[in-house]
Amino acid sequence: MPRSVNYRLLRRITTQLEQHMAGYGYEPFDTPIIQPTDLFLTRAGDQVVKRLFTFDRDGQSIALRPEFTAPAAYAYAQQHPDGAAIVRWQFSGFVFVDYATGAQQRMSVGAELFGAGGADADAEIVTIAARGLDTLGVRDWNIDIGHVGLLRAVLERFRLDARTERFILHHLAALSNPAQGKGYVLEQLDRLLQAPPDVDFAVPTINDVERTLDAVLESGHYGVTMGGRDRADIARRLIQKRQRFTERHQVSAALDVLEHVGGTWTNVERAFDELGRLVEGDHERAILTRWHGTMRAINESGIDLSRITIRPTLARDWEYYTGIVFELRSAHDAHIGGGGRYDELVKLLGGERETPAVGFVYHIDQLIAGLEASE
Repeated sequence: MPRSVNYRLLRRITTQLEQHMAGYGYEPFDTPIIQPTDLFLTRAGDQVVKRLFTFDRDGQSIALRPEFTAPAAYAYAQQHPDGAAIVRWQFSGFVFVDYATGAQQRMSVGAELFGAGGADADAEIVTIAARGLDTLGVRDWNIDIGHVGLLRAVLERFRLDARTERFILHHLAALSNPAQGKGYVLEQLDRLLQAPPDVDFAVPTINDVERTLDAVLESGHYGVTMGGRDRADIARRLIQKRQRFTERHQVSAALDVLEHVGGTWTNVERAFDELGRLVEGDHERAILTRWHGTMRAINESGIDLSRITIRPTLARDWEYYTGIVFELRSAHDAHIGGGGRYDELVKLLGGERETPAVGFVYHIDQLIAGLEASE
């Protein structure tokens, strides 16, 4: 937190939110500030890795916690490895993030729901997050909701490799930016591949590449290795790279579809009508149906759907989430909270199987700024 923080207001906000979440059955969860670095690298995106405060002690890499979700998922995996228990935890405490603008200590308050899947669980988390703002007296908030699972299902149509799929997901914000768009994303892909965009060739076999390498090695008077790698290893790398080249037309087609999907940035009723015309196949339709069910459950919980905007390509951490993602915004468009579903994390941190999990966090510094401005 900045040094100028109003600690009286901070204590009041934290207490009110803790009581609010306790009313929904969420019990306090805490975790040490110092954690093994690996805990945050298991499913961390590039941005998380860059922001970690890490230290070496006795040959072990340790980090100041940047968030509560990974420690909570690890604790759940240790206590309930079979993933059978439904657990509701709330957390509050400082997290430490190394931003480009300077190191920051920030208060983090939120909740995690483990072991419960489906529309009702997603709606519960969104509802608690929204109603907490009412408890604090925050007015005119709104929610943007997207769905990582639907985007991944759409990308499955194009049979892209995992690296290319990650590249596309990480560039969705640029795709929807009028100043950048599809051309910019393809330009970045070409730069990544370091090849002309119009290259057209068949993917060679490993024997084809090894024969070419033999000729290169002999003409250069090299031995059987280059840079410590043998011919087979180099050949495999070249084949993988050429396979990505041949995917370029598929990437272009995928971006076209995602542009249309991302264009359904509108109210709930209209968005699902438009998305219904864009999805294909049983898998995509099933995801869309479940997502629509979540919206109905949110509405039934008392949340006015006019406060919600559907943003299918909402950009959160693509390495982390597997289902819905959402952001809480103030009337002045400040990002005051957010969360989503992350069903893979418990297994990655030691659980025996994938376990339904969904949670959210409030950005307390933004909440304080907004409340102080309204006083």
